[in-house]
Amino acid sequence: MRKDLNIFFYTNDNNPQSKRQIYPLVVTIQNAGFHTFFNIDLTVAAKNVVTKDTTYVSLEEYSIVNSKSKTIIFTFTIMDVIKANKIIKNNVNYRIIFRPRGIIPEESFYRNGSYIRKKILDIIEKKAMKIADFYCFITEYQKIHFISKYFFIPNIFTRALVVHNYLSTDLLNNTWPVTDNKVERDKVRFVYSGGFSKWQNIEEIFKLIKSIYDNYQNIEFNIYTFEGNNEKATKLITKYNLLNITKISNLQSHEINYHLSFNDVGIIIRDNSLINITSSPLKIIDYLNAKIGLILTDNIGDFSNILKNKPYVFLIKLDIDGNILYNVNDLIKFLCNIKNTKIKEIIDSDTRELFSMEKQVLKLKEYLQKIDI
Repeated sequence: MRKDLNIFFYTNDNNPQSKRQIYPLVVTIQNAGFHTFFNIDLTVAAKNVVTKDTTYVSLEEYSIVNSKSKTIIFTFTIMDVIKANKIIKNNVNYRIIFRPRGIIPEESFYRNGSYIRKKILDIIEKKAMKIADFYCFITEYQKIHFISKYFFIPNIFTRALVVHNYLSTDLLNNTWPVTDNKVERDKVRFVYSGGFSKWQNIEEIFKLIKSIYDNYQNIEFNIYTFEGNNEKATKLITKYNLLNITKISNLQSHEINYHLSFNDVGIIIRDNSLINITSSPLKIIDYLNAKIGLILTDNIGDFSNILKNKPYVFLIKLDIDGNILYNVNDLIKFLCNIKNTKIKEIIDSDTRELFSMEKQVLKLKEYLQKIDI
């Protein structure tokens, strides 16, 4: 363990969701024994707690006081990289690691369809990639994307590793509620938790629920979303005639995990875009942490390979036109078994073994030990 190495987490993104995604990495690196610093107050919306043993200080102040301290600076956006580099002024005792939360130019084009905006973001991203000393990607597919896109950057492959974005132990749920109401227990409760953005394919989720309802009547559908999405959700409920089985809830972020655990199956549908193939939705881990099964498309980052053939996962496909493909009989069989306590025990075990942030950080810790500063 290198006791001479400080870790500084630097970002200009103060969004609660961004903080929540960064938090597992921060707290797990802390627990690995590194002295950590952060430039913003890292409050986690999910539990409304602040990381302990972290010194909050601006990078400007840190770089003055600790100019001779060997420091790894984790950055999370392309602008973080550029701004951090400007602040540290090529200090030989510092190294910048870029951990991209997404593929920004491609995401922008997906949302807005603007080639000009994408070109500008490509230029900024290219600059950030050239500045960064190392790269810490969130999925293998994201790593492949960046290395393929910037193959001309010297030694990019050897300067890159993958550390998946999973939950740290302190965020794992140790219990799950079991209702004694047999009528409620007989029903399979589906849940969608999240926003209604284009890439979240909300209408396809309603189509799927309608199809399931037509073939397997004994279900409920819970929607946990922001109040601003209520009108759209209500229209979709009416359009697909799901009023009798659907409930919309506007929960605070710290309430969601508790309420998720009263459901049986979480749904995530993504199209076959590069954005989704390279992504690592924390929502999948949220569902598994709540000990509920999953229905998801087979195109979501590394999860499709990891979760293949798991008894608590039902993978569906999208055809070239975006239509959902699945076998009704196989799905009904899946739903008949998903409430089994043994299934929940398998989910709990896999969440801790396959999706352990601690195990991911062991790889990172070994990598950091070898960095020459």
